[in-house]
Amino acid sequence: MFPLNATDVASAVSSSPRTLRTAASANGLTASKRVNELVLATLPFESSTSIKRADSAGACIPDSPKRRHSFSSGTSQHQISVHCVTPEPSQNRGRRFSLAAAGSVKRIFKTSHHGTFFGVFGWLGYPTVIAFLLSAVALLNQAIVQINPQYFANNLMNTTNYDDGEFWMVSEGSLLSICVSASVLVGFALCYLGLAALMVFFRHKVLPKPGVVRATSQSAMIDRANTVLGPKKRSLAIIRKFIKAKEAEAQAKEMAAAADTDLYMPKRTFAQFMALFVKLDGPYHVYYYALSDLPKLMFQTYTLVIYLRNGFAISVIIFYAVLVLFNWLISFYRFHRRRVDRRLITTRLFYLFDLFFAVFAPLIVLLYVKFSFKFNREEFRTKEDSMMPGVYDRIARLFADPIQLTTFRAGYTQLQMRTTNSILVKTGLVFLSVYKWKKIIFHLIRDHHEQQRKVTHHIVKQSKRSRRHLVFGIVIFLMFGAFIFLYTVIAVVSSRNNCSKHVKCAVVSYQWYWGWSECPCLVYIDRNMEPLATYDQWINPPDTTSELAAVAKVGELRVVQIINRALPRLPIELRECTWIEQLILIYTKTEELPEWANEFDHLVYLHIEGEFSPRSLKSLPDDVFTGMTSLRFLHLGIVPMLEQLPSFSGLHRLKAIAVAGARKLTAYPPFDDLDELVTLNIIENAHVHYLPSLAALTSLRSVNVNYRNEMCCNGFLTGTCDLTDSRCIKHTGEADVQCVDERLSEADKKILADTTGSVCELSLPFDLDYMSPTLESTDVVCGGVLFKQCALGNNTGICYNGRMQVIYCDTSGDFIKMRQLQIARKVGLPCSASVEAWLGCEP
Repeated sequence: MFPLNATDVASAVSSSPRTLRTAASANGLTASKRVNELVLATLPFESSTSIKRADSAGACIPDSPKRRHSFSSGTSQHQISVHCVTPEPSQNRGRRFSLAAAGSVKRIFKTSHHGTFFGVFGWLGYPTVIAFLLSAVALLNQAIVQINPQYFANNLMNTTNYDDGEFWMVSEGSLLSICVSASVLVGFALCYLGLAALMVFFRHKVLPKPGVVRATSQSAMIDRANTVLGPKKRSLAIIRKFIKAKEAEAQAKEMAAAADTDLYMPKRTFAQFMALFVKLDGPYHVYYYALSDLPKLMFQTYTLVIYLRNGFAISVIIFYAVLVLFNWLISFYRFHRRRVDRRLITTRLFYLFDLFFAVFAPLIVLLYVKFSFKFNREEFRTKEDSMMPGVYDRIARLFADPIQLTTFRAGYTQLQMRTTNSILVKTGLVFLSVYKWKKIIFHLIRDHHEQQRKVTHHIVKQSKRSRRHLVFGIVIFLMFGAFIFLYTVIAVVSSRNNCSKHVKCAVVSYQWYWGWSECPCLVYIDRNMEPLATYDQWINPPDTTSELAAVAKVGELRVVQIINRALPRLPIELRECTWIEQLILIYTKTEELPEWANEFDHLVYLHIEGEFSPRSLKSLPDDVFTGMTSLRFLHLGIVPMLEQLPSFSGLHRLKAIAVAGARKLTAYPPFDDLDELVTLNIIENAHVHYLPSLAALTSLRSVNVNYRNEMCCNGFLTGTCDLTDSRCIKHTGEADVQCVDERLSEADKKILADTTGSVCELSLPFDLDYMSPTLESTDVVCGGVLFKQCALGNNTGICYNGRMQVIYCDTSGDFIKMRQLQIARKVGLPCSASVEAWLGCEP
């Protein structure tokens, strides 16, 4: 330490605050004392501070201050003890005293080198960095989900080649929601990467916070003084700044001592109150824990409620509910903990646990579906290799488990941030996680700096907190946590009990229906996938109207799938299910849709499959599609009685259209609004004269116009009219086919040339109705035996339940090839040599 003269020291003391000047005089400080004695004299300026004075042969060195905290009064005190060092006897005693005293001051303000990663963060630092990196990767993947949900879903589940990439029928959000959600996720991913980089590479850049209460500011004074001041002025600067720091510390302690007095409350500023609130060992810090944990806990609870309403698997719900309850209990433990944890071990473990909720929770549902998803890919590949695109048996989603499809879609929706609520919830969870981790990292770095300078506070065990803290914690954390878990149990039990008598309800929305008798059904599935053996079973299926009406009363239905059951008309109760997403009616004898069907504005998939009989779809309301603004897939198969299609106006999200067996249909409505249409399948539309302009179909990739279609021979598609073509030959009860003057425009020809599929390339020597089941082709020829060789007229066929129908004799040849491939590849049902020897089956 550079020696100062009496004038300099007097000036420093005179410019100090009055309290410090009085304390200095009381300790016998005069202008002739050296700088180190001045520093030591100004340390014990409170009545609670004790110091042992050294004689002229020694120097006093303060030990690390110890903090005593009282929760009853809200006071916080420092206890500083100073020990004296006596130098060895020497002839030059005065000079040795000066050197010893200077060394003592140097040890007080000693600044060591920056610590290692382990020294700063401990063993928890390594899993924390790994968690940050995994969180960044997960958030970037979720950003990809927002931008291209179909791509991510197909790659995750390996379904890219099914249904033209639309196997999961994932809905997309608006352009605004996509941009906002993707930007938010990428931003938070960069935040996690930044936190990891801060811990690994830039922790040395975070200097101790220059506060007036922490003793670390003393070392900061030394560093700044060494940089900007000369030898003599440096010592004076240290004295002035140190005296001001001690005066500010005294004021802070007086403020804390009066924390619970009404007299002092009006004088306390908001910043001072927040310091007591946020400070780790402040008297109100427990409430800071509560306020910082409650938003996160509410977000997690909201997510649990969403999982319950979406009817996720019981194992997933129980797993998530237990984690949420555990989180509430941990928050109570942190709130009521009596010891200040300056290393934040408990806090860091807690927030690592929170990363699961903020980032990884939605992935749990997807992983559950991925590892439980069952689909016979090899068997389905035989259908792809033996049948033309666009036919019924190549629709992969119809042969998958509808429960797994629904669960995946519901879980995937949690990854997609399509609504304002989902964006706010995700943003809130991740923001709280990033903010808290930033505070933790900065605290650990600064705390390590304080330890290195040997002036950090040593916290002793805190006194017992007041009863109001305990009551507050019990009410907020324990009672809420217990209530949420109890709500989950009652919701699951009551909902399952109410739906126990409705065996066709495959997925239940778990809500608190205690005392109610209605079933909150989400997915209604009534389908007979077993091959029908007799013709009577085919034409007289059981009626399911009343059962569907019973589960539709609550209005929670999202999916209705009925196959080989009778549903002549939709029950009026279904009108309450405005959130319905899929309506699949296959061989249900449905003859019409009601006028109120256009209220299904969330409908994504509409599939109506009929048969060549009078009990098939006869009409659709003219405006039925105008309200279905979310419709993405429209399949009308075997609708020989349908004379007109409703307008496609407003169907901007429609991805695929398939119309088959529409014998009485003569024209298609304009395609002007179908700018997202990808697939167009026109099968056996015998009397459609021409197609509207394809100019609006900018996304079109696949077109199939096959079997009997008048457009293929009346001159419209080919440019040449050939009425002798089998596709233009008049059938009984039909009008004559006429050549048309309209021709496919050059622009439309270019559009078709750029698509895949087949246009007027495939035809049959007979009509589709020839392949429909009859009494002769079922009971007489096949007798309910699968894969038996059969014959109708001069054509050889196979007894098979194609398109999920009754077992009948099919002579198209497609199913013969399919079964031969199954036998050769040893997939599907085991072959029987007694029945299938003609197909290559060996004993």
